[in-house]
Amino acid sequence: MGAWGSGSFENDDALDWIADFEDHGVAAIQLALVAVKGSDYIEAPHASAALAAAEAVASVAGRPGARIPDDLRAAIDDHKAAVAAASKLQAEARKVVELVLADSELKELWAEGETPEAQEDFNKWQATVSDLATRLE
Repeated sequence: MGAWGSGSFENDDALDWIADFEDHGVAAIQLALVAVKGSDYIEAPHASAALAAAEAVASVAGRPGARIPDDLRAAIDDHKAAVAAASKLQAEARKVVELVLADSELKELWAEGETPEAQEDFNKWQATVSDLATRLE
């Protein structure tokens, strides 16, 4: 996992997803959410992309996270009307965030450390994802 922090955009997969969103708008959100909803096992790259997509949906709904990358903010402005028009996205995004938080490879990767520092990082990740779920209510 190419991650350097517990934030939704502190990993390579989420940053790659931003480029997809810049190019494809709401379709990139829908694809990221479907990849998680339609999976028996949620792999880490799909989970990270879905969390990034959910952050975009929360931002359009007026509840952005504290650390949204500038290039995503610009892309959201470009695609805001289309994302806002897709009325089911917020509920779908919340369900996907809850799936990732409940049972995913990404969660397993964060939880696997046994040191106090690793447990603290896992707790931070869980808090970040829980906050995102709350912002999507």
